[in-house]
Order: sequence, then structure tokens, then C-alpha cells
Amino acid sequence: MAYLFNHQSQTRCYLYAYHNFGRFAYSVDTLITNPRISKMHAVIEWQNQQWFIRDLSSNGTWLNKKKLTKQQPKLLNVGDEIRFSNDDEIVFTVGELNPPSVKLIPYSESIQELRGNPKEAISLQPYHLLPNEKAPEIALILNQITGQWRIEYINEPQLEPRLLCEHDLVEFDNQRWQFQLSHLADSTEIQAKPQLNIDNIHCLFELSLDEEITKLTVKSAQGSIDLQSRSHHYLTLNLARYRVADAEKGMPIAEQGWINTDCLLRDLGVDMSYLNIQIHRSRKQFTELLTNVINAEDLIERQLRRVRFGCPSFKIYKGQKLECSLSPDSGSLVQTSIAPTNKVVS
Repeated sequence: MAYLFNHQSQTRCYLYAYHNFGRFAYSVDTLITNPRISKMHAVIEWQNQQWFIRDLSSNGTWLNKKKLTKQQPKLLNVGDEIRFSNDDEIVFTVGELNPPSVKLIPYSESIQELRGNPKEAISLQPYHLLPNEKAPEIALILNQITGQWRIEYINEPQLEPRLLCEHDLVEFDNQRWQFQLSHLADSTEIQAKPQLNIDNIHCLFELSLDEEITKLTVKSAQGSIDLQSRSHHYLTLNLARYRVADAEKGMPIAEQGWINTDCLLRDLGVDMSYLNIQIHRSRKQFTELLTNVINAEDLIERQLRRVRFGCPSFKIYKGQKLECSLSPDSGSLVQTSIAPTNKVVS
């Protein structure tokens, strides 16, 4: 991710897509308290897939010891040296120039701790499990419709998800991080892409006769996406079975499939920690692979102590035989009796 190294503080300055430098405390992204620095001294900005610097000041900005022409953008390269007002005390070196990203920055109460902090900032994916996917504690999730981020607590599902704001602190693995947006105006780009929702897709489950292997394919008018065989697909399939059972009872679509997590734990033979991890792994894969579906994470919907499969159209094949199917138009067709499984998820 893009950052400058501040030689005076010996810390990294992570860049927004449009990043101001100056001494006007409430209007700049990086404050430089020096009388020779203008209130709005210079800006570094992301344009046409590259980073540029522009001088806005009275006293000038130097790039590699050459004074910049005021208001004329100059391309930046890794290793470039930036000086403000030709002051040797205020020197920044360009460290990386990756595209702007939403990130978590190592947080500390003191500059001294940050100087000796070896942790790198974390560039966030739209569905990010932290500290890692094997033993996640939290999930940071981007709402593709609103552009807002929220945090969900995997080990404490009783805690309500909360929206994240700029500079909020995020804690996991006994460490503290600060949430930083990219300030990249990408809403036009998002709206230009063909977008579906989960009502526009059809899920095809293929289950082996011994129920050891579960494959999932997602189909839509835009084509098919193979989610391959994953252990967490077995959880998703069983949630689909609950939805079929409710449809057979004549329950409204909005109410179909909701299952109490305690009941789900008994049926699958797993504990709550494992169940929560499987849910988030499923939702993460949906988000990463179904990029044309704006609410892909809602293929598994969650409420307090309840969960369900959110897609209203699907088929389940066990071996070569159709076990059941469901669609909002035709209702459900059950080929075999469906009883809650007591197979332990592996």
C-alpha cells in the first residue's frame, strides 16, 4: 500500500487517494507544524493509476532536491525524496506506491512505540477475517450497496455488528489497529458494473452419497461460477434443507429456513466456535467469488441466535438423484424425505 517514510518521526505516513500536507490542523491529512510550511502546502493524489505530487505553497516543495513548479503535477516513484520549503528537517521518502486501499494501521499511544513497531498495515478485502482465516476473531465486511464497513465478532456472536467510521480502533489478537478509508471515489465504477442480488441466482448443490463431499455451483443469467468442494458448503446445504422443510409447511418466503443456532449445533454435532468460523468462511468465499452479486454475504443470513440460507432458488442432488429443489415461483419439490442430519461436519 502507498506510504511515505517520515524521517523526522521515523514513522510511516499511509496515503489517502487525495492526501494534503500542511500546517492547517483541521484541513490537512498530515500536519506539519513548522512556520515555513503553508497552511495547505502540497497534495499527493492518485490519478490514472499513478501517484502525483503538486506544490500548493508559498515557499515551495522539492522533489529529489529539485523545486516543483507550483500547481504542476509531478509523477512519483518509489525512493523519491520529498522536502517541504527546502528544509532538511522535514524529509519524506516514498516507500510504496500501490493503489489506494481501505486499511488497518498499527495503533499506539506514543510515537516511540510506533517507531519500534514492526507490524505492517493491513490492506482490507471486502470480507476480511482477522487475525487469520484459520482462527478468526472478527470479520470486517464491506456493504457493496452503501459503501459502509462493519465489524462482526466471531467469538462473541451475542455482540451486535457495528458500523466502522474513519479512525475507529479495531482490536484483535491483543493488538490495536486504526481503521483508515481510502477516500477513493469509486461509487461510479461500482454502479457501472452489472449487479445482481441473491434473488437473481440459482444454487446447485452436489452431495456425495456418504455426505463427505459437497460441491456448490452458482448460476445466473451472466453464467456459472464453480465454488468447488469445500467443507463449509455442507453447512450451507443443511441450511438449504431447513428452508425446504419450511416451504413444505407453507411458510412465507421471508420466514423460511430460519434455524436456532442451538438446534443447528445439535444437528451438526459441532460447537459454537466452529460453527461461527464455518459461517464466516462461507460468507467470505461468496463475497470473493460472486463479485457480480452485491449482497453475496447474505447467502447466509444471521440474526441473534438464528441463521438461514438466504437464496430462494436452489437444487440439491445426492449422488445422481435430485433430493429436493426450491424456487419462489414453483414452491418446493421434495424427492426424498429430509430429516435433520446428525453427521459431524469435518
